[in-house]
Order: sequence, then C-alpha cells, then structure tokens
Amino acid sequence: MASALPDLDRWMPYPPATPSTPILAVTPDRGGLWLGGAGGVAFLADHQADADHQADFEYELGSEYVDSGRRLGRGPLSTVAALSVLDGWLLAGGAEGIARARDSDWELGEVQSGGAPLAALLALPGAGPDGGDVVLAATIGDGVLRSADRGRTWLPAAFGLGDPEVSALLAAPGGVAFAGTMNGVYLTTNAGRSWRACSDTSGLAVAALACVPDGVVVAASEDGRTLRSKDSGHDWSPGGGVPAGVTSLVVAPDGGLILGTAGAGIWRSIDGGCSWRPVGEDACARTIFCLARAGVRLYAGTSEGLAASDDHGLTWQPVRVPPTHDLDRLLLWRDRPLLAGGWTGVHWYDEEARWQALPDPPFPLSGAWVTPAEVLLGSGPAGLFRWGGAEWEPVVDGEPGHVGRMTFGEDGSGWAAPAGRGDSLLRTRDGGASWEVLPAPFGFRPLAALESGDGALIAATFDPRQGAVALWASADDGATWELEGRADTPWPIVASVPLGGEVGLSLGRCLFVRDRSGRWTRAHAFDDGVRALAAGPDGVVALTVDGLWSASPDGAAWQRISDGPPVEETVDLCVGPAGPVVLLNGGRVWARGTKELVQGKTSSSTGGDDDVRS
Repeated sequence: MASALPDLDRWMPYPPATPSTPILAVTPDRGGLWLGGAGGVAFLADHQADADHQADFEYELGSEYVDSGRRLGRGPLSTVAALSVLDGWLLAGGAEGIARARDSDWELGEVQSGGAPLAALLALPGAGPDGGDVVLAATIGDGVLRSADRGRTWLPAAFGLGDPEVSALLAAPGGVAFAGTMNGVYLTTNAGRSWRACSDTSGLAVAALACVPDGVVVAASEDGRTLRSKDSGHDWSPGGGVPAGVTSLVVAPDGGLILGTAGAGIWRSIDGGCSWRPVGEDACARTIFCLARAGVRLYAGTSEGLAASDDHGLTWQPVRVPPTHDLDRLLLWRDRPLLAGGWTGVHWYDEEARWQALPDPPFPLSGAWVTPAEVLLGSGPAGLFRWGGAEWEPVVDGEPGHVGRMTFGEDGSGWAAPAGRGDSLLRTRDGGASWEVLPAPFGFRPLAALESGDGALIAATFDPRQGAVALWASADDGATWELEGRADTPWPIVASVPLGGEVGLSLGRCLFVRDRSGRWTRAHAFDDGVRALAAGPDGVVALTVDGLWSASPDGAAWQRISDGPPVEETVDLCVGPAGPVVLLNGGRVWARGTKELVQGKTSSSTGGDDDVRS
C-alpha cells in the first residue's frame, strides 16, 4: 500500500488574488463599514479607509486580515445585495433569503414568502406598537416582509401594497416609511402593517428613495426620472432627470442629493432634486450599485469596488477593501493554481508568478474544469466554452452547454451534467472538443456528484426536502443507468473522487468506495461532515468540518494534517505535484511544499495556442 501524501517542510502562501469586484451593499456600523458583494460580507475598519483611501491588508496563515477588526465567516448567502444593522445584529439579504449575524455566528431567517430576491432592508428602531424594533425587507416579487424580532422571523407585510416588486425603502420624519415599487410609491404610518398608494406616482418604476433635511422626499426611477413631495408623500411633482437608469440615492452631509446610475456614474443636486449635474468623469466606475453615508464621508459601491468622497460628493477616490469576490473553486492548470467564481470569473497564477484574469468568461460562471490534456473549459447560461489562449471559444451553445458537473476518464472521454436539471447528460469522446447529448433518468434534480471510474460512471442526486441521496451507475458510458441505492443524510454535500480506478463518494461524514464489481463498502468515517475530496498520483485529501485529512491513493490509512490552514476559513482544495493545495476565503492559496512552488516560471508550463495572452 502506498503511503499518504508526503509530509513536506511547510505550508507556503501564494500572493492573494485580489480582483476588483462589485460592491452591492454598504452600511455603516461602529468602527467601520459592512460591505456586501458576490462573495458574501466583509468588514472595512475605519482606520483602513483612511490614508488617502488606500488601505493595505496584510495576510498571514490563520488570520483573515491583520488589524481588520470585526470579521464574520462566509455566511449562508453567497451574494449579498442588502445590509442593515440593528441593536448589534447585522442583517443581510439577497437572492437566497435573509440571514443575520451577531459576533461570529450566522443564522438564516425564517421567511414566510415565495422566495423572491431581496432588494433592500430598512431598520425602524422602536417603531413597533409596543416600542419594539421593526425591520422591513423589500423583495422583487413578494412585496414587503416584516420582522419584529430583529430578523429571526419574517412575515408578509403587504396589506394595501398594490405591487409585489419592491425595490426601495425609506424612513422619513414623523414615523412615515416609504416603499418604492415598479408602479409607484407607497407609504405606511404603522411600520409596515398597512400601506397606501401615493396616487401622483402611479406608473413610476421606482429604483431609489431619499429625504433631504427640509423634509422633501425624492423618488427616482429606473428610466432616470424623479418625483418630489414636500408634504410627507401626499402630493408629488416632477423633478429633474438624468440620462440613465437610477440605482441609488443618498443625502450628502451638506444636504445635497447624490444619485447613482447604471452606466452614467454619479450625479449631484443642490436643490432637492429639481436639477442634476454629473460629478466629473467618475474615475472609479460608470455603474453605481449603492450609496451610503458614514459621518461626513460618502461611499459608493461600484462595479469595480468601493469609492469614497470627503467633499459632499464632488470628487471620489477608490478605496481598497477586504475581498467581496466569490472565488470559491480551486483547480490546477499546468500545475499552477486557478481560481473560479460565478461573478468574478477565472484567475490563473501564471508563469510570471502573478494572478491573471482570463478575460470575458461565461457569466455567471457555473463551473470550470481542466481536461486530462490540460484544456480549460468553462460554462454558463450561454453554453460551454474552451479557453483558446486569447478568448473563450464556444463548444456547446446555449442551454445544452450550461453544465454544473463534469468528469473525465484517462482516455479523454468525458461526461457533463446540466447545471439545473437531471434529464440529460453531455458526452465527449475527444477530450471535450465535441459533445453529444444523452438522455438521463435523474429527473428535475441536478446532479450532486458525477465521477468516472474504471468501467463505471457514478452519479448521485440529493433531495434536500427528504434528506435523501440516490446513487446511480452506468456501465456503458452513460447510455443507460441503474439505481444502485439510496441513503438518508441531512448533509447537503456529496463529494466524489477517483481512487485508483475505483470511485469514492462521501455521504455525511462517511466515505464509501465502489469497487469494480459494483459493491459499495464504507472505507472511513470522519468525525464530521465531508466538505470536499481531491486526489493526486500520491494520495487523497479530504476537507471536513473539523479538519484536513490525507490518505494513500486507495483512500485507506487516513491521518489528520495537524498543521494545516484554519479549517473554518478553507473553501476548497486539490492535490498538486508536491501535496495538498488549499483555497482560503479572501482568495488566499496555500500549498504544502517549497518556496519554488510560488516563484517564477515552472518546468511544467507548456506552450501552444492555449497560452494566456495579455
């Protein structure tokens, strides 16, 4: 029996990947700002936003960011589009629901709705009938939700609300709150228990709301128009407009209004929204996702990151922030790390020891894979693509090529499963150059695992409602399938790995191996649930909730890697030529080996038309 992965000298860090990514939400809190983006939530301490808005972040093994102040784990939401703070609780929302956190613990809110994406959160301290706190949530499809227990539970609060698509919320003086919908503005005087329409706003697709110090409420629309009310929302009159869709509004420290647009940068008004002027060239970005004020400073979340203004919005400078990207998939391409994320795309650590983005990947990226011949593939709603050296070249167009799972045999044959359903498979005989569509019996559930072994193709589906995994096998390259077994487990991850011609698959905390005769046996039981499995020529690694483990190539003789990176910060892993390679949150990659791993050109790099070109 071969030994486990070699115990090399030490863990070596690669320089962190720090791509510019959108900031979708900003909210101030004591000591700094909470930022929401495609990768979840990050915290920017006040002192890091000073020094000409160019903060430096130091990295070390076992620490998120030195001196970064408060820090939360990744949390249950992959993309955060709305944030609010109430009585020590951080509330976050997005397409996957609403979550809250205090200290370091996240919990999902219990939401009674149809699951529509969240657009905005509004905290109303002391606004409840008994003086308790209230939080309102705007959704694109389920109207307004209301929580009276600081975000733990949410109930519909749409009585009188004539449109279920709500994009903006605003608290105004006198206990009035406003909701902006795709068909005008609504107001409430009882913290969301009932609403009434503001009749003069009918037909306005509201994108943002604000209230200037003299009490004028301004509503801005998706087509650049604005309306103004001087009497708490009873009567409205047209204001000035801008030549682009509005995304956000905020009041500057001097009482002026700052407006963000989709494609036309930032605009400013000093007359309560009657007229607007653009703010310079806006060197930070042309698309503004959100605006916020913290004291005398303004912040803009843009398509390129975060910008700040200390002169009431007249000029803006970029601010370096902790990562809010979603680089959560680790691969090896030509023996060098490659990171992938749905929003952030593909970044490769090239031969010059630098992270390089491969331009214009499929968006949003549903997956990336490397074939046995070192061909890089990526998939998204537009189809399956191959990296050709200068651009992504289509292989399978459209929905048939939108895949979420892929596996290859050593002979270059491969199989791919759709990202959102289980009624078909793709099969290739030529290493991914061309694909054919095969019917599959897995139904409407997407595959949770797909792995090829010696003489068998293994698939698994997971039913989250019943906590059940179904195991399938094909002995004819995916043409026909047999159901080999079912198992009950609440653990939602089914990881798979090739084990010397056999297939290993995790169910909960147990690793099962299927031999060439089709028999499944339990090979090992870990202390906690398995999050990921990976294999290389010299061994196998496993990431569980409580540890990082290595074993011999056949998946036997497991031992804990006691000096590894912090497990709670580890996102993904693979096996390189010298041992395990892990991805930590924040785009940090660590490998077990020597300093030469992360320096300069390597002898394993190859030429040809797949070379990355700047």
